[in-house]
Amino acid sequence: MSVLLIQADARSIPPADKSVNCCVRNKGRFKKGWHWRPRRPYWDRKWLAHEYIDLKRSAADIAAQFSVHENAILFWIKKHGISTRSMREIRADKHWGSVGKKNPMYGRCGVLNPNWKGGYTPLRQAIYTSLEWKRFARQIRKRDKTCRLCGADEQLEIHHIEPFSLAPLLVMFIGNAILLCEKCHRKIYGKERRWSKRLLALLREGGASI
Repeated sequence: MSVLLIQADARSIPPADKSVNCCVRNKGRFKKGWHWRPRRPYWDRKWLAHEYIDLKRSAADIAAQFSVHENAILFWIKKHGISTRSMREIRADKHWGSVGKKNPMYGRCGVLNPNWKGGYTPLRQAIYTSLEWKRFARQIRKRDKTCRLCGADEQLEIHHIEPFSLAPLLVMFIGNAILLCEKCHRKIYGKERRWSKRLLALLREGGASI
């Protein structure tokens, strides 16, 4: 099979636009201030400072306007030396939704609220302040000793595999309690169903009576 080689001099090819001509005349390198992409407004410090500081637009909002990632805008904010807003300023400018009767959750108390847990708060408080609960808690801490997920030995808490709101009768059942550190406890909060099988398996591996 024969291969045809064609030699071409870049200088003999008509430039597509001014930026390409600049690159050809500068030995393949773009001059300072030139770029192969169309110039974006946020490359200009004055424009970006006006949008971000004066108009208080977020980096995500500016990024969405030009279909780029938020990190691209944050890069130019840092490059231009523009001071970013503090978390306090961000929270003060943030729109937190409707208030009063305009809020769809207004007046939805008790069973009307999706976060309703069955009205067990007085019972929960009575149990957790009882002598029986303190004895039960000591038993769990003696059995597990450390967090059963990560092995941490500080800030330990007792977690119910079946939540109290769904299974109040299992609140002091040793096969429904496991010792977790505060970090792991927060990690599985709201995901109890998803973690239940794994936590039960950990109890079985440790020889707990279930």
